[in-house]
Amino acid sequence: MKKSESVVLTGAFCEIVAAFRGSRRAKMPCKQYVRFGGYMRYASKRYKAKISELHKKARSNDMSIELWLELKIRCSELKESRRLRDKEGQIIIWEQLSIEENMVTFPMQTLKGTPLDVISVCFNAESFISLQQSYGECPQEIAVKVIASLEAN
Repeated sequence: MKKSESVVLTGAFCEIVAAFRGSRRAKMPCKQYVRFGGYMRYASKRYKAKISELHKKARSNDMSIELWLELKIRCSELKESRRLRDKEGQIIIWEQLSIEENMVTFPMQTLKGTPLDVISVCFNAESFISLQQSYGECPQEIAVKVIASLEAN
């Protein structure tokens, strides 16, 4: 983008930037016109530099800034889940399964009961059996239902 081009910041983008920055001051008015490399209202030099850096990274990966920030936020959530998993251990909640047309998913939680933002996915009966070997036996009625749905596909 050239310095003379303007960008419209929508409400969703403002909320994402506010969550990324962690400050109430980051909430800019919706549909505010901003020029990167030029004058930005309600922002410090450090904040302008951060937004410009995010814009460069998003542009080099052929993404919008909104998508880039969503990916960064999701990445930090996954890192937090990994830290919790390594610290407290993890188990599968067998009862809260979700059966789709060609896969079965199980949510995971720590041994202390904190839900992780991670799911375990089975695409066939062999992967379900290996999952049971890794995380302990599944209740019999759930195992029968899962194997029947995976073998039907």
